[in-house]
Amino acid sequence: MKKLLMTFAVMAFVGLSAPVIAQSNEVGPYVRGEVGAAIMDNINVNQFYGPVPKGSSLNPDIGVRFDVDIGYTFNPYIAAEFEFGWTYNSIGSATGINVSGASFSNLPFLANIVFQLPLAEGRLIPYIGGGAGGTVGFFDADYISNGLVAISGSDSSIAFAYQGFAGIRYAINQTMSVGVCYKWMGTGNTYYYQGYVYPFGPSGNLGLGTTTTSSIMATFTYRF
Repeated sequence: MKKLLMTFAVMAFVGLSAPVIAQSNEVGPYVRGEVGAAIMDNINVNQFYGPVPKGSSLNPDIGVRFDVDIGYTFNPYIAAEFEFGWTYNSIGSATGINVSGASFSNLPFLANIVFQLPLAEGRLIPYIGGGAGGTVGFFDADYISNGLVAISGSDSSIAFAYQGFAGIRYAINQTMSVGVCYKWMGTGNTYYYQGYVYPFGPSGNLGLGTTTTSSIMATFTYRF
């Protein structure tokens, strides 16, 4: 997936050699909506009320991602934005631990910087960028067990989050544009179900490793 991000980056700046680079009227505030597939890599299970077998993991199915970006374009080439989103993946299978009816969600909140290059009289706008912030992870399961401890329910955890992205937009008019983008997001470790197992069980948690998610998304931008 990182190769795909590099491909988008090359596409975004191939226009540097073009004979005409048009000025864009895109200066000012905007809001962007994005929707697409969320492809999450396997998540390492680091602990579950004690050690777990080496290589234990949760194996997510392909899910969905929604994002809303609120930003400001300072000039034809640079913009900054705040991003709020939601990713959802059901857990299709697990290794080293028994899980059923499980899902994993992220609610990222990120600050992004965007570099763009308007082409074709400002109608075609390739861009790349990145950002950092945090995410609220949500884990929900009907049943989780290591053979000794079994729990169910949902819990949340906050972690650091970061991402890189690249895409291209087509300006329908001076206020609206549509496009497609690729995003790669990573998060830090998260911990769920912290505490004692009722009534006399051990203390601990479900400790998950870092997550990485790739997304291909359709975009719609409205400028004010």
